[in-house]
Amino acid sequence: MSEQYPHLIFHNFTSQLGKRVVNILKHLFPVPKEDSRRVVTFSVEDDFISFRHHA
Repeated sequence: MSEQYPHLIFHNFTSQLGKRVVNILKHLFPVPKEDSRRVVTFSVEDDFISFRHHA
């Protein structure tokens, strides 16, 4: 697995609780460099959070 830090994408975190969860998740990952090609997507659908790692 790559040593690069991932860029984060958050989708459908619109409620107050969702915004709080985004804030918590953002602080779990270091800030990526501009040339990093890794992406992590967090998406909410029907009260479930899906996680996907794109490398």
